[in-house]
Amino acid sequence: MSAAAVAGAVAGAVAGAVAGAVAGAVAGAVAGAVAGAVAGAVAGAVAGARAFSMFDSGKKGNIDREKVRTILTTLGHHFDDAELDTLLSDEDPDNTGTVNFDQFCKVAGHFLENEDDETVQRELKEAFRLYDKEGNGYIPTSSLREILAALDDQLTTDQLNEMIAEIDTDSSGTVDFEEFMEMMTGD
Repeated sequence: MSAAAVAGAVAGAVAGAVAGAVAGAVAGAVAGAVAGAVAGAVAGAVAGARAFSMFDSGKKGNIDREKVRTILTTLGHHFDDAELDTLLSDEDPDNTGTVNFDQFCKVAGHFLENEDDETVQRELKEAFRLYDKEGNGYIPTSSLREILAALDDQLTTDQLNEMIAEIDTDSSGTVDFEEFMEMMTGD
């Protein structure tokens, strides 16, 4: 995999995973479908977990400090040993030299650019319009189900049902912009 591909995967994954869009796979699955800048900003937990697992070669659920350094360097942040130790100290209080996915997201989150609420809302409205093809002010949950299934073909019917129920808070069979915004921002 090229350095550019790794950088793109990691940057999108880290940004999405840390963005706190929505808990678990819902954020990753839906955010991965969002086009343009929103996709990069909220790529989500599914993509983040996959990118993290690329560096978790032993599949132990954690990565060592040098892999953290590699990822951060790929994102354009360079650290000497002392700086890296300081950066990791909060997330690795026992000084094991490793961090799990959640800890890594917290570390990487320090380097994400924060966008103001207005910009985020504008980008989310644009993304919402991509899926509200008829301009009705909502996305049918059937469309959302197809998007989620296409993004992660490992999701079972029960998992899809749970995700849809969590997103469609009023059980209307549609996701309006308010529900979409809540899903994407976690607010």
